[in-house]
Amino acid sequence: MPLETSTYEGRQISAMRTGDGPLIVLLPPGASSAAAWRDVTADLTARFECLAVNLSGYAETEAFHSNRPMTLDDEALAVLALMDSHKGEVHLVGHSYGGAVAIRLVLHNEHRFSSLTLIEPAAYPMLSQAGELELAKDVLQINQEFIAHVREGDNDTAFQIYFDFYNTGPRKWADLSSSAQQRLMSVAKPVAAALEAVHASDSTLNELGQLQIPTLVVAGAETDNVHASLAINIARAVPRARLKTIPTAGHMCSLTHPTEVAGIIQSHIARL
Repeated sequence: MPLETSTYEGRQISAMRTGDGPLIVLLPPGASSAAAWRDVTADLTARFECLAVNLSGYAETEAFHSNRPMTLDDEALAVLALMDSHKGEVHLVGHSYGGAVAIRLVLHNEHRFSSLTLIEPAAYPMLSQAGELELAKDVLQINQEFIAHVREGDNDTAFQIYFDFYNTGPRKWADLSSSAQQRLMSVAKPVAAALEAVHASDSTLNELGQLQIPTLVVAGAETDNVHASLAINIARAVPRARLKTIPTAGHMCSLTHPTEVAGIIQSHIARL
């Protein structure tokens, strides 16, 4: 996919654009660049223009640099800057961390988007709002431990704790190849910054209850309890939202089940 870059508040941001038609903006999961959408967009570009965004610290998008921590609003405003020149309809898709950014985008700019697709959005503070207090406590502890180890430069321990907590399959961190471990550890700082931004967000399920945008929430049938609960409760919160489950899929379904994900996105937009 062709890469394009822009400058927003003194730092470079980038995205991959391909196809022609109504615009779909795609925000990737944590530890992933815009390339995570490559196989999904391959099935969409016959009918749509796809803008797959590199969030802060990934690929050609510079990490957020300031005297204060990055927020989800910083991510959201950078995405808006990338699509600023587009005047037609825009459909928004966010997976995991990208889903948390997408929620923030829509809550403050609902008028800019024609539809919303959330794939297991990692809006972790909403767990406690939904009454999942023990799960919310465990998630906060794991994510804080990850952040602390990254700050100490111990990325291996950070990902061992993080990966083994969220991975529902039999494969654990120690089972990954050295190259896979190195790839993940190379983005430890962007992942830590993203987790801090998510936990600092004040977006609420009550706010989601005010949305009027056509919304689809997608979950893998074999995902972990954390993201399954978030998908269910967010789908309940948004008026008239639909919840779609992908059989045999886990949390990273945009990578493992790209054809199914592309079809779900296309069907959701077609319903409009």
